[in-house]
Amino acid sequence: TGYGTYPHPHIDGLECAGKCDVTMGEFWHGTDIMSQFDHFCNAVRSVASAAHVYGRTLIQAEAFTSWNHFAESPAALKAVGDQAFTDGLNRMVVHQYTHQPWLTGKPGPQYGAGTHLDRNVTWWEQGRAWLLYLARCQHLLQQGRFHADVAYFYGEGVTRFVPGRDHLRPTLPRGYNFDCVNSDVLLHRLTVRDGRLFLPNGIGYALLVLPPERLASPQVLAKLRELIESGANVLGPRPLRAPGLAGYPNCDAQVRTLSDALWGAEDAPSGDRSLGKGRLLWGGTPAEALPAIGIPPDFE
Repeated sequence: TGYGTYPHPHIDGLECAGKCDVTMGEFWHGTDIMSQFDHFCNAVRSVASAAHVYGRTLIQAEAFTSWNHFAESPAALKAVGDQAFTDGLNRMVVHQYTHQPWLTGKPGPQYGAGTHLDRNVTWWEQGRAWLLYLARCQHLLQQGRFHADVAYFYGEGVTRFVPGRDHLRPTLPRGYNFDCVNSDVLLHRLTVRDGRLFLPNGIGYALLVLPPERLASPQVLAKLRELIESGANVLGPRPLRAPGLAGYPNCDAQVRTLSDALWGAEDAPSGDRSLGKGRLLWGGTPAEALPAIGIPPDFE
């Protein structure tokens, strides 16, 4: 899966999910929409980002899980399913359909957890229109290619997961969508064409946002310089040291040298520099940077 619960495992969530042939998360009804355990982690968006950046097409999730036995109806479930679709889901794995060998005694034996979607729930016949709607949405969403203007680099190392939109730092204004990328994708899968960062599957981003923690390895900084000079737009603070001890203490000296080349010799609180064909901004927000590079919101 790659989103992590019980509590977070020490993994790079994107890389782990990206190794799966089909990335899979979960969402719940009657509790936190995407995970009952992770208040800041959006489990559907986590695996959706992994699918986008690692070239997968199917994004599925354990769907409609709950503890609300027989309290759900299509009217109650539709909104949470729609939210999952907007966060990137394109295939539902319903939790759950119980095998019912008996036609009498409704609702019959049921497993303890989960929204019950089987022929013994009272609204099964009346729910046909909603079930067809879910099928149609999934079919259409599997045909397209994701679009977002912003890629958030969520840093290096482990215990890294895609946050829900409300927990992005810095915040993303309404009217724009995002993916997260990790160091593996940054180093090996991103290229620049016509001022946008592109993945091999054709998904492109207008702005790369660095994490607020002022850490970066020399390898990542060297790649950032290459991307910016090729035409990328990057927003983020100047790194002060490397995130680990590989090559210590020379790694920190390399970080200072590379940061000087990108952000300038002085640690200014804000700035805007053109480097090669690209642009490096810091001290501002995505709400300020996106219009500055000519990217208006999708809707106003």
